[in-house]
Amino acid sequence: VISHLGLCQKQIQFVEHHTCHAASAYFGSGSHSGTVLLTCDGEGDGVCATVGVGKGKEIERLAETPSDNSLGNLYSRVTFLLGMKPLDHEYKVMGLAPYADRSGVDESFEILRQFVRRSRKHPLQFENTRKVPSQFYYDILSRELANHRFDWIAGAIQKLTEELMLEWAKVAIETTGLSKIACSGGVFMNVKTNMRLMEDLDHSGLVIFPSCGDESAAIGAAYFVASQGSSDRISPIGPLYLGPEYGEEDVKKTLDKTELTQGYRIEQYSDIEGMIGELLAKGAVVARMKGRMEWGARALGNRSILANPSNLDVVRKINRMIKMRDFWMPFAPTLMDSSQGRYLLNPKSQPAPYMILAFRTVEESRRQITAALHQYDFTARPQILEESWNPDYYRILRLFEEKTGIGGVLNTSFNLHGEPIVCSVEDAIDTMRRSELENLTLGDYLITKQ
Repeated sequence: VISHLGLCQKQIQFVEHHTCHAASAYFGSGSHSGTVLLTCDGEGDGVCATVGVGKGKEIERLAETPSDNSLGNLYSRVTFLLGMKPLDHEYKVMGLAPYADRSGVDESFEILRQFVRRSRKHPLQFENTRKVPSQFYYDILSRELANHRFDWIAGAIQKLTEELMLEWAKVAIETTGLSKIACSGGVFMNVKTNMRLMEDLDHSGLVIFPSCGDESAAIGAAYFVASQGSSDRISPIGPLYLGPEYGEEDVKKTLDKTELTQGYRIEQYSDIEGMIGELLAKGAVVARMKGRMEWGARALGNRSILANPSNLDVVRKINRMIKMRDFWMPFAPTLMDSSQGRYLLNPKSQPAPYMILAFRTVEESRRQITAALHQYDFTARPQILEESWNPDYYRILRLFEEKTGIGGVLNTSFNLHGEPIVCSVEDAIDTMRRSELENLTLGDYLITKQ
């Protein structure tokens, strides 16, 4: 690889996997004072979890758990047991969990809790109690959970994850005497676990690095290497609009080349945001592509499908048109920062710009943004948007609120089920052609399928 890139060996530095996770969370948070650093994933470089401390430009590791004792591996093997893709569909298991009967969940939980626990000898580590490496749990799980309902099992692994992670984090706070917490690693993609940490820990600040699976390891490596240099300036991660951008000329050239004529209407608007707000208020579903693409797993408005969140019928409409999601999986809202208090229970004023945290909601949300909530427990996984982070997108939300009184929209990623989020103009047009999507905005252009 070095040869292919035309680099020399001296230009390459290797950074250990969980150091990358810890550095992304710590330096990405922008806080360089005493912070507890928690990393947890399936495994990486022989480790599945670490506890550390960040002070100034230094990261010190206090404890690490070898990968044979992995809670993340247990969750992935349960995902496989339920007929879904391990290391991919864990979010579907999390979405299914609230629907399960509590007594059934407790029955499955009594079995799953016998696989991984917090270590009795080393309180900051996890411990495998089955004497079989966690990568090979599947055969035991399939035997011991035979005849357990699928939803019981989903609820049980989610309950175990929330309880173990909360207990582990509390001990880390007690051990270090620090109350700021920064977290990264694939297990922290579990937004319900993050909600428990936010609510139940006695913390003075909680940061979950956005899209904190292994896709963020390169960012953590860059942060770590930068911290070893002489500069004191290490910028927080900030807005995630870090990808490519396609201007009006790019859109026009692509439209001319693809010759979208029969069955499509193409119009250019001087105020495309106003047009989107009007379409959403009328109940239309609109795919939006404008500005730089978001980095990471979440669409944050620039490569998003948007809809009016007040009508549950829009969920079936979007699923039929393009998403084809599992019926129990919720969508999510983008809320203006000025409107979040009308919908979310957020007593600690927790920032949430990245869709990496879930929140409990107030009664009003079940009327105004019901289609963007989990339909069993009414939690939300919001993007709380500040105007300075994305002024054009914020303007759509404000115009939509003026027309409807609703301070947010339903926002889901612009892609076909199982495919990556669209990046280029060609991607967006191709996705529209292969779906029942009726409205697509590309920059200032609106394409309507007749």
